[in-house]
Amino acid sequence: MKRFLTHIFLFALLLFLVDKLFCVLLYNTAHTQDDQRLLNILDGQMQKDIILLGSSRGAHDFIAKTIEEKTGQSTYNLSYRGSDVTFHHFILQTLINFNKAPKTVVLTIDQTYQFVDTKTLNFRYDKLFAVKKNNYINSILIEENKHSYFSKFLCLGRLNKNDFSFTKQPVKPINKLSSHGSKIFVTSYDATMEFNSKLTNYKIEAENDNKVEAFKAIQQLCKANSINLVYAFPPSFEAFDQQFYNRFLDLVEQPESIFVYDTLNQDFKQNKYFIDKSHLNQNGARIFTNSFCEFLIKVN
Repeated sequence: MKRFLTHIFLFALLLFLVDKLFCVLLYNTAHTQDDQRLLNILDGQMQKDIILLGSSRGAHDFIAKTIEEKTGQSTYNLSYRGSDVTFHHFILQTLINFNKAPKTVVLTIDQTYQFVDTKTLNFRYDKLFAVKKNNYINSILIEENKHSYFSKFLCLGRLNKNDFSFTKQPVKPINKLSSHGSKIFVTSYDATMEFNSKLTNYKIEAENDNKVEAFKAIQQLCKANSINLVYAFPPSFEAFDQQFYNRFLDLVEQPESIFVYDTLNQDFKQNKYFIDKSHLNQNGARIFTNSFCEFLIKVN
């Protein structure tokens, strides 16, 4: 019996030591990512006055450094390409959990697509996998059935084949972050792109309830933490979706905090200010950001 217990102890010790080696891989995964924003949030290094949240429109259409210069308040862009409102809620909740709450949160709205399912806007689990060494993140992945319960105790339970690569992947130009977290496109544009003036028919029944609830939860989080919540509609190279906007108003508690780009501004009907139909290029982002700053200074 004593020999058996000794073997059990030695096996457990060996497993513990081997697992600690795997923990090194988890550390490597987190610290070799080109985007360190979520890691900085978890480490309490995101102490900013103004935080920008959103998908690629928030990432590309706002020049966070300009907002900081115009308002005199520290600003950072935490918008993620391809992310939906459930992910924005997660980012805000995590930010508040590990950092001092910002004074202002600017939530970028994806008109038409904010509350419906679409292949291009989802919860960015890949961003969580990148920092799965963190127990808070791992607990979320367990709740979402992305990790097994044993990952609570063993680093091995958090690993996948991608963690065994020590080669840092080159950062694509579209994913390069500015000093303030924005991803500003170059000044190039498609000269053949034509403005789409066709109006859409928005259907409330197509909405995903989880996304609507996440949007409401963002409002409640801001209210509970005395955060000034501002909603921003960047321009698209198409007609403004008034039907969606009317629906959006039904869900907003403070409509005076909504900023809609100037739909009469002819610049936003010229393709030279867009990289594609949904995103502004650098020149377009400069025009939009400057006009937004004027609004933000008034409401703040």
